[in-house]
Amino acid sequence: MTKRMALLVSVAAVLAGCEASDDDPRPRMDTPATAAPTPSSSPEAGPPRESEAPEPATRRVAGPPPPRTVTNEFLDVAGKPRPFVLVVPGTYSPKKTYPLVLVLHGDAQDGAAMRAAFPFDEVSAEAAVVAYPSGWSGWNLYDPPDANEDLTFLVALVGALKARFAIDPARVFGTGFSSGAFMVNQVGCRRPSLFRAIVPHSGGAPSEPQDPAATRWDNSYTRCAGQSLGNGPAVMVIHGMADTDVTYDSGAFTASYWAYIDGCQSTRSTPLAPPPCTLHDGCPTGRPVALCAIPNLGHAVWSEAAKATWQFFSAL
Repeated sequence: MTKRMALLVSVAAVLAGCEASDDDPRPRMDTPATAAPTPSSSPEAGPPRESEAPEPATRRVAGPPPPRTVTNEFLDVAGKPRPFVLVVPGTYSPKKTYPLVLVLHGDAQDGAAMRAAFPFDEVSAEAAVVAYPSGWSGWNLYDPPDANEDLTFLVALVGALKARFAIDPARVFGTGFSSGAFMVNQVGCRRPSLFRAIVPHSGGAPSEPQDPAATRWDNSYTRCAGQSLGNGPAVMVIHGMADTDVTYDSGAFTASYWAYIDGCQSTRSTPLAPPPCTLHDGCPTGRPVALCAIPNLGHAVWSEAAKATWQFFSAL
């Protein structure tokens, strides 16, 4: 054996002896390491040094959502730019779907004025996309559907917003005041698949004085072209009992009209929040019809209208 090899053997033996020694402070592979002792909290040990003191736990407080995006936009319909105000949640995400609500103005207004008078998006907040469209000159209620520019505009607006945003196709809603309420009733009759539910406020039931394709139901109620029983929208009618411009009986008849179309009973006995709203009895599942008869309210927006409307839509 050479001197170099003898030296290597000697070093290996020394290392082996060290690994087998009971005095080796390192834990062996087959023996679990002993946990370090917990610092004593006894008076003798004294308080922990400042550098050893645990940091206080931090709690994140969620801030308010970013402001909703409000834009004045136009949609070209039959060669005409049709204006509308669009409100999109500040927390909008294409990874989830949103209801779409169209809010229709009364006479001598437009979409911007309607939002100022009835800011529905303040109630729906981050939960819905809201549009305030403007009628061409008020709302064209009675020109036949194929020649009705306002009806064409509303249908096109829903389609355009569905293409731009993650809209739940089963949760498109319409509400309106005065002539806007008449219009959402007309749309519900003429295009029953457009709105899942409508809330007309101080308006009147559908009527077809100019469409030659419209007929009458057996009870003489208006039957829009292509309309079928059991296929109407869910409806909440809001009407002031002191309204002298569009009298209360117009609102009461509107509720009776939709109760007939949707297959409800003519009676109302079930309270619906907020009071004094009541539901028609016996409505099919998913097609409730309600009437909110507001005492002492004239031709004006009920103070609870936005809240009641959003609660009604949200329940569907």
